[in-house]
Amino acid sequence: MLFHKLATYFPLLGQHLRVARIDKSSERFLKEAVFSSLVFSLAFFFVFLIISLMLSFSPAIAFVAFFIILFFTFYAFINRPQYNALKAEQVVESEIVSAVRFLILELRSERSLYGAITNVSRNFSLIGIYFDEIIDKVKMGKTLEQALNEAVELCPSPHLRNVYWQLLNSLQTGADITSALQVLLDDIIESQKIHIQEYGRELNALSLFYMMVSIIIPTVGFTIITAVLTFIGFPIGIGLLIGVWVLLSIVQYFFLMIAAHRRPTVEAY
Repeated sequence: MLFHKLATYFPLLGQHLRVARIDKSSERFLKEAVFSSLVFSLAFFFVFLIISLMLSFSPAIAFVAFFIILFFTFYAFINRPQYNALKAEQVVESEIVSAVRFLILELRSERSLYGAITNVSRNFSLIGIYFDEIIDKVKMGKTLEQALNEAVELCPSPHLRNVYWQLLNSLQTGADITSALQVLLDDIIESQKIHIQEYGRELNALSLFYMMVSIIIPTVGFTIITAVLTFIGFPIGIGLLIGVWVLLSIVQYFFLMIAAHRRPTVEAY
């Protein structure tokens, strides 16, 4: 009942789990996230407690660290489906241009829509997985239209979802799809080019921030702070130095994570 009540605070979790292909209910996933967060937090709690006792610090530091780590680990675990969906979207984006081009060529060669989808699933190892799911559903007795409708709901990529919509429109109206797919392909290419330009601008700002945190503050800033603290008679112990080193390491790690997360996955045109 506790986790069922907790699941009501995450109404989109079930959809995120399905998109991320995680075969678990919202309640079970939340239960695992809570217990995993507690295990990680307790492990860090005892580490901080031992370090605090060794350095004659207050044990309250360990308790504060426990709740901070508990919050961040739970946040990380609960967002894992969205992270997996984002990774899946990047995988799709890495092949979508070639896959749509291949699909257009298949349809222009008078191949059936089912045959074209089958060939895409066979010739592309990454994006082909999502087309292969459609083929499997058709083999299990569903119509191609039903399989595409389900694929739209579980698709992690908005570009691939638009491709599915075009295929559905062709099935329902009988219209020629190749021209619509060509327009969609041009839009995808332009969108990826825009993402590259935006990433370049963001990377310039992130690089400036990284230089300030990793070079200016540790050298010039910390030297000035050390001189001031020494002048006023404030003791500088090993604990303070370790704390500053840990803080700078965390900031640099987050910078690398942000830069990697924002990097667009595109193909050569």
